[in-house]
Amino acid sequence: ISWTVSPSEFFFELAETISRFAIRGSSTVSLLQILPVLQSGISCLKKSTFFLAQELEIPFRFNQEAINEVVSGLTGNQKILELFDPMLRHLLFENVFISFNALMVWTIVIRSTERKERQAANQLVVALSTLFLEDSDIFYRFIDLIFSVFDGRALNQKSVHQLIDNLPFRDQYLGWEANIDQKLEDTLALGLLFKVICLFPKSVRNWADKEKTFGNLLTTFMNEGLSSMIFENEIEKIELSEFEWKNSEFDILVCRKNREISAVYVKDDQPLKITLKIPSNYPLSLVEVDFSRAAKFNEQKAKRWSLMIKKMLNSQNSSIKDSLLAWKLNMDKELDGIEECAICFCIIHSTSKKLPEKSCRTCKKKLHTECVHKWFQQSQKNDCPLCKSPFL
Repeated sequence: ISWTVSPSEFFFELAETISRFAIRGSSTVSLLQILPVLQSGISCLKKSTFFLAQELEIPFRFNQEAINEVVSGLTGNQKILELFDPMLRHLLFENVFISFNALMVWTIVIRSTERKERQAANQLVVALSTLFLEDSDIFYRFIDLIFSVFDGRALNQKSVHQLIDNLPFRDQYLGWEANIDQKLEDTLALGLLFKVICLFPKSVRNWADKEKTFGNLLTTFMNEGLSSMIFENEIEKIELSEFEWKNSEFDILVCRKNREISAVYVKDDQPLKITLKIPSNYPLSLVEVDFSRAAKFNEQKAKRWSLMIKKMLNSQNSSIKDSLLAWKLNMDKELDGIEECAICFCIIHSTSKKLPEKSCRTCKKKLHTECVHKWFQQSQKNDCPLCKSPFL
């Protein structure tokens, strides 16, 4: 046979053609059918599968009650793991793939959180966020996988800066011209790192507080540009969603120069302003909160509201925009006369979205069901956290 192109180039072209036709008919192809091909040693097949898989639906079954049970401590994390198809669960959480294959599978899943089908995408974020917060070992293995790509390389500030500047890691989809090589591996790893920090800031902060080896490398990545990108990403979320929340009673203001984001809440012509000071290495350092209140709002209430927003920002996997909107909804409920849960300081539970409904027989204070169950589990007692009387 006389080749006009090299055999490898021919097979890459063939793989691209197969992939494109498969994508057109993706309604009849499932992600689970093609995932095993990622184990192939033939790079063109592996690459075709990776590009095709990004177009397909993630085999994931959302169940809010199962997530609520895990959050409240009633059941273990297996409840959330069971929401994923067994094959996907095997690939994601049992670490059986070599590093590059695991990067591809995680990239497919994390990019699914940006799908146009917002409800399904948000449900996936909720499930992963809960799993990562409740089982830190799973998250630590995941982020260690990302940093293992850079392990053993003498990366300094200059080389890290070049990686951030030169790699298209923020692109939603990589072009077909990307070859399976070190550059693609670096791109996937850096893209995952960026998305994970944006989606799961609390989990990343917990990991960074304990991790020494890779923790220093993360600090370098943050200082050399990632932190600025994450801050801009938070601002972009606010600006693009303005039509959803801006009205005469609520507004969010951004000051890029001072790295401040403020929310102004107006009730009966009385303004309440909350200003968030975003640290230069956010989210590795905590957001500072300042209040400016009208005379109608007393100092005790302001302190409670400060605790509320601090918990939303610093104790949950939540964006700044989502935290401010959750704070606004909680303020609406409080000013309507609904008391907050004395355990989490919120009225609307962050995961279940329910109001406090469990009442202490003695002090009559209402608490979230999820918070009460977790309190019982952690304290090993059935006493009310407020009055210390038997709750049940």
